[in-house]
Amino acid sequence: MLTATLPDFTGVNLQTAQDQLQGLGLFVLDQEDASGQNRMQLDDSNWTVCRQEPAAGDEVALTDEITLWSVKIGENCDGSGADNLEAATTAPTIEMSSINNGDHQVGADLPGGVYRCDVDTDSLIPYAAVSQTDADGAVTDIRNAATGAIIFTVIDLPGSVVDFQGCSWIGLASENPRQAPITDGYWLVGSEISAGNYTCAVDTAASIPYGAVTQIGADGSVIDIRNGTEGNIIFTVADVAGSVVSFQGCVNVSSG
Repeated sequence: MLTATLPDFTGVNLQTAQDQLQGLGLFVLDQEDASGQNRMQLDDSNWTVCRQEPAAGDEVALTDEITLWSVKIGENCDGSGADNLEAATTAPTIEMSSINNGDHQVGADLPGGVYRCDVDTDSLIPYAAVSQTDADGAVTDIRNAATGAIIFTVIDLPGSVVDFQGCSWIGLASENPRQAPITDGYWLVGSEISAGNYTCAVDTAASIPYGAVTQIGADGSVIDIRNGTEGNIIFTVADVAGSVVSFQGCVNVSSG
């Protein structure tokens, strides 16, 4: 049985702690609000670990679950001190017009957050891609699309780089949310698409008829996926903050 010895993560940034755990081969992770307020950690880099289970120094199997309790930066472990939170976590101000295709250094010219890249449909071959690589050049996440838009969560990972390609507009998704009708591409749950039932009519006139609807969590995990080659795809969008829904191969999307 493969095992690992747990480091002490007390006082460590939650994102950093998770990265270190995964580097040890530990991927069964849970995270809780140490203040008892049951808040969701939408951006792990804005939280600090207060305690952990199992304890530091324990030898655990790689299949064991590791739980980290944390509070927002600037808070005490009982949740007090929140008045200092805004000053502690405010991201650098960047003009959205300055975000163009190409590489951007996270922290220096691009803060962490949820971004949208509108696919440049005026190009000869419409195709957009957004990726983030760490300081060692390893890809931490990548998204692409030929229509609509890409919703991409930039993780505040020191030394990492985010590359935008084939985008006609790039900016924070929350600052310029799109409205209905829903078309192919990525849509941010909450500000751009509401939870509920949706119907995707598969585009049977396409050279290869194939429709797919996928909901992806902020951490990149697949929440649900449905696909088909004809007729309709019925999909229920879950009310999960920070998640996105991708429609592909649909000629029409309706709600209800």
